[in-house]
Amino acid sequence: MRSIHKLAVLLLLATTSVSTGCSDSLSPEEQAIQEAVGDYVADNSGGIFRIENTAGNIVQDLLAAGSRLRLKLNADGTTEGQMFIPGSSENGDDFDANMAGRWSIAGTTIRFTQLADTFVKDTPFEKDGDTLASHSNLSDGLTLVTRLVR
Repeated sequence: MRSIHKLAVLLLLATTSVSTGCSDSLSPEEQAIQEAVGDYVADNSGGIFRIENTAGNIVQDLLAAGSRLRLKLNADGTTEGQMFIPGSSENGDDFDANMAGRWSIAGTTIRFTQLADTFVKDTPFEKDGDTLASHSNLSDGLTLVTRLVR
C-alpha cells in the first residue's frame, strides 16, 4: 500500500512540475530581446563600417583606416561599447565615443538612445541573425553603411 501511495505522490509532483514549466515561456517581445542580446562589432576581424556614394562605390573604408565600433546589448536594455575613428574630429584628433545608453527592439528594428553624439542614436538598425545593419544618409549623397557581427 505504501508503494502505491509513494507512486501517487511522485506522479502528482511530476504533473505539477510539468504544468508549472509552461508558465516560463517567453512573450514574443521577451523572445526578441533574448535573441538580440550580445556583443556586436565592426573591426578588423569582421563587419562593415564604410562610406559609400550613390552608386554604391566605397568612398572610405573606415575599418581599413583603423576604426572600430562595438555595441554590447544587455538583457536589461542597457548598452555599452565604443566607437573609435582615428583622425576624424574637426581638429584632426581621434574620435572616441562611449556607447553607453539604452536599446529597444520592435520586430527586427533596434533603436538606440545614448548621450554620445553619433549616427547610432539617429539610425535604426535591422537585426538579421547575428548581424545588426544600418544605412545612414550623410550629406552630398553619401551613405554610412554599417554591419556589426556577433
